[in-house]
Amino acid sequence: MRMGQLFRVATMAVVALSVLSAAHAQLNLVVNGSFEDPALNSSWDVFPSIPGWTLSYGPAIEIQRQYNGWSAAHGSQWVELDADTIPPTGTNGSIGIYQDIPTIPGAVYQLSFAFSPRPGYHPNDEAYDGVRVLWGGNHVATITADGRPLSQPNWVYYTYTLVASGTLTRLEFQDAGLYNNTYGAYIDDVRLYLVPEPASLIALATGVVGLVARRRRARA
Repeated sequence: MRMGQLFRVATMAVVALSVLSAAHAQLNLVVNGSFEDPALNSSWDVFPSIPGWTLSYGPAIEIQRQYNGWSAAHGSQWVELDADTIPPTGTNGSIGIYQDIPTIPGAVYQLSFAFSPRPGYHPNDEAYDGVRVLWGGNHVATITADGRPLSQPNWVYYTYTLVASGTLTRLEFQDAGLYNNTYGAYIDDVRLYLVPEPASLIALATGVVGLVARRRRARA
């Protein structure tokens, strides 16, 4: 095979592998990350579990849908991490939710999500709402903000680079507010992507080119 032909094959291999890798990287590994399932017929409701998400502690998972006319960061629904119950049972309060996600040991992932404190009135004049993020049981971040001056959610996106150590990694969000009072942090639009490795793509492309070259020489 001539050098020019080799170069073209190498270029096509790198491009093809890059496209495949990018497509895989854009696959959100989080199930129901925008909390649209189940779709509510009311402004809020609570559930023992929802598709993709399980309680790690607390009374129930509370989903809100355009509550008070407010908007979600993505879609129409979000989760509040300080849950109420229907009817009130005395077990209202802070919750944690998680997903166990299949991962590749040593691979790099990008996590992003939207956070807002609950707007307006808080019992006990609670100074802030917060969310604690864990990855594989390890603390990633604690985010807090004061929602009392707000008239609607102030969604802010946070992004973190994470490394998996096993084939199954738990992603968890916990309430980090001051009180268990059914007024807590909001989260929405949770996304987790595998970050492609350029070095691996180049090595694989080089192997493809080498294989093609050997086959051409064998035929000659």
